[in-house]
Amino acid sequence: MTTYKKKNLVNEEIDDIMEINDEIVETSNEISETNDNEGFEYPIIMQKIIESQIKLQEIDDYFNELPNLQSKVDEEIQDLLHYIENNELTPKQSVKMIKILHDKRQERRLLCNDFEIKKAYGENKNKMISSSQRPFLLNIMYQKEKSLRTQYKNRRYTEDEILQMLKGK
Repeated sequence: MTTYKKKNLVNEEIDDIMEINDEIVETSNEISETNDNEGFEYPIIMQKIIESQIKLQEIDDYFNELPNLQSKVDEEIQDLLHYIENNELTPKQSVKMIKILHDKRQERRLLCNDFEIKKAYGENKNKMISSSQRPFLLNIMYQKEKSLRTQYKNRRYTEDEILQMLKGK
C-alpha cells in the first residue's frame, strides 16, 4: 500500500473532525462580520494567530478522535476474522480476504502510530510556548516518528517458521 493510500485512509476518517474546524472558521468569520466597520479586516498578525488556533484545534480534535477511529478499525478486523472463523472461503475469497485484512491492519498501524505521536506531543506541547523550546519539540516529534518506522519483531514465530507454514511443511 502506498503512502498516499495510507494517508487517504486516515483522511477519510477525519471528515467529521473537519466539520468542527469549519464551525470554528465560521465563528471567526461571524466575529469579523459583527464589526460595525464595513470592509473591516483583522490585521495580519491576528489572522495568523486565528489560523494557528484553528490548526491546533484540528490537531486536538483529531487526537481526541483517535481512540474512536482505532476502535472502529479493530471492530472491522474482528468482524472479518469472525467471518473467516465461521465460514468456508474459496481460494479466491481467501486471497481477497487477506488483502482486505492487510489494508485494515495498515490503516490500524497508521492510527496506532498517530496515537504514539499524540502521546509524545501531549508530553511536550508546553514547549510550544517558548520560541527557544520549539526546536526541541520538533526534534522530539521527529525522533518519535522515526522510531515508529522500525520493523516489527515477531513474538512467537520466526520468519523461517512462518515461511514453513506457508509452504505447508
